Amino acid sequence: MKKIILVIALSILLIPMVLADDVSLNVNMPNEVNKGDNFTINIDVNVKNKDISGFECTVKIPIENVDNINITSITGNEEIKKEAGKFYEIKKKDSLVSIRFATFGTPLNSDFHLMTINAVALKEGNVSFTFESIASDENGQRIPVDKKTTDLIIIDNNNKTVESSENFLSSIINAIMNFLKSILGG
Repeated sequence: MKKIILVIALSILLIPMVLADDVSLNVNMPNEVNKGDNFTINIDVNVKNKDISGFECTVKIPIENVDNINITSITGNEEIKKEAGKFYEIKKKDSLVSIRFATFGTPLNSDFHLMTINAVALKEGNVSFTFESIASDENGQRIPVDKKTTDLIIIDNNNKTVESSENFLSSIINAIMNFLKSILGG
């Protein structure tokens, strides 16, 4: 009897882990950009053996990094938007972007593009993007999607150029000094 209860308890605990593999996000974005660069974040949804009728994704940026980037545009999936009609929404606030939709026709049962975010790197630093999502099937049953975090490093090339110029100038001065020392016997 104890073995049966143990098997049932383990089965209940393992169900969310199995379901989480059925739907996942594929985030395509650079790991590193220069200050002033435009960059793109493409988010696709990978569907494995599930019918999706609803989906919600929130992209969060830590509040302390909001000044590092400027989101210039967000483009969703026009086919899904047409299918979902008024049940399709994209929102942008200071530190987050969200998209959600519900379709009532044929469920989505293959991989699809969710959205594209275009942004500009404004300030040097490290920015962590957190992608939190949830899907639902045609009966409204929740399908978990693993949370994803991706880091972006913004480099200020102007500082590096100044440093490399100073290093170059310093090496020329050192070379001249060494030459003069060898000629003058110092």
